[in-house]
Amino acid sequence: MKRRVSSKYLVIINITLNFQLRDLEVELNINHSKFLYFTYNEKVPKND
Repeated sequence: MKRRVSSKYLVIINITLNFQLRDLEVELNINHSKFLYFTYNEKVPKND
């Protein structure tokens, strides 16, 4: 019984960690694309 409970907790911890990692990955991707967008805009001459 005790063993089953602990494994259940491990699964929950694992799931939450996976979600957090995925969120972090998404955030990093967004930041990276923003960075690329900004550097691209810097290089493109503006026609004012």
